[in-house]
Amino acid sequence: MKTETKRGHKVLKIIGIILLILFSVAVIFFIKGKIHERRPWYDDDYFDDLKTDAVLEKKYSVRGSFETAYTEFKSDNSKIDTIRVFYPAELADNNRSYPMIVSVNASGTRARNYMAVLDRIASWGFIVVQDRFMGIYCGRQR
Repeated sequence: MKTETKRGHKVLKIIGIILLILFSVAVIFFIKGKIHERRPWYDDDYFDDLKTDAVLEKKYSVRGSFETAYTEFKSDNSKIDTIRVFYPAELADNNRSYPMIVSVNASGTRARNYMAVLDRIASWGFIVVQDRFMGIYCGRQR
């Protein structure tokens, strides 16, 4: 009977160690994911190795002639949180009109992932407005 009890304790100890290891691995992956989600997917050098035959993609894969600036502000809508605006830096010094693109985040990814892409679009003379709303990727607002 003592042998069976010792064996039972040993099995429980092994199961406990395995569960502790699995829990530790899950925590490590969770922390790594939280750190990784703050980094943008597309760095400014993302387009350096792009190979394409598409005319528009070729044109806009390089930076345009405009220096760019960026600002962000809090939205009145708490679900959107922050609105980012990328624009030609000369906008502050002139009354010229610029075309505007509104980039809505409908992919379920962090809007931060696209900052380098939107800055590159602004370098072509566009004002690009981006929200930080994460709730539309499934087709409905949360």
